[in-house]
Amino acid sequence: MSAGLGSVVSRLRFNWQQPAPSRRAAATTRPAEAAGWVRRAYGERAAELITDLANMMRAAETEANVPRTEEPSEETSGTDRQTLHDDLLELRNLLITVNVSEADHDRDLHLRAALSEAIGAASSLASASHNQPTAAYLRVAKPAIDGVLSAAGEPLV
Repeated sequence: MSAGLGSVVSRLRFNWQQPAPSRRAAATTRPAEAAGWVRRAYGERAAELITDLANMMRAAETEANVPRTEEPSEETSGTDRQTLHDDLLELRNLLITVNVSEADHDRDLHLRAALSEAIGAASSLASASHNQPTAAYLRVAKPAIDGVLSAAGEPLV
């Protein structure tokens, strides 16, 4: 048996799988690739928003998973959930001001449709009160954000 085949057999026999690449590694290698068509079609700021979207969703998810309380938080600043929503609105505003090339037309439509769904989901997540469970909002928001990331050519959350 050759060394390569033996390695494959061992992995199959012991159900060993090579560890998946970390999300951090993917995040550091993706901006140039993701920024390709998004940056070309909509500009630098849109590319930045798309690149940061997965991190914003993770921050909003972490915040939404904090146990609900009887009393509102003392914090007066914006929340990660609200920032996610605001960033999506900013991205939408950038997209609607641009006429894309014919080559990017189909991707543009796909991204705009995904963005519309994500804005609605993020709005619900952002408006959840301090004592309102957010698990159902997260189940809607995560796939919606993944839809935007997929349409933009980014790795999913």
